[in-house]
Amino acid sequence: MEKRFDFFTVPELSIELGTRLRQQRLLKSLSQEALSIQSGLGISTIQRFEQGKGEIGRASCRERVSTF
Repeated sequence: MEKRFDFFTVPELSIELGTRLRQQRLLKSLSQEALSIQSGLGISTIQRFEQGKGEIGRASCRERVSTF
């Protein structure tokens, strides 16, 4: 069963995004540095996302992360 995100608060979405990003990064055996190079995002941005502190509203980050 899929999760429904329309009932999530912004902090809950940030945590979910970070969890999924980290899971996918590890499944592909990528370091944060390697993901940074592939996505064009800074390492600190990836770290913030994985800690649930990312800014979901930034379109450029969303586009880059969605391709991952």
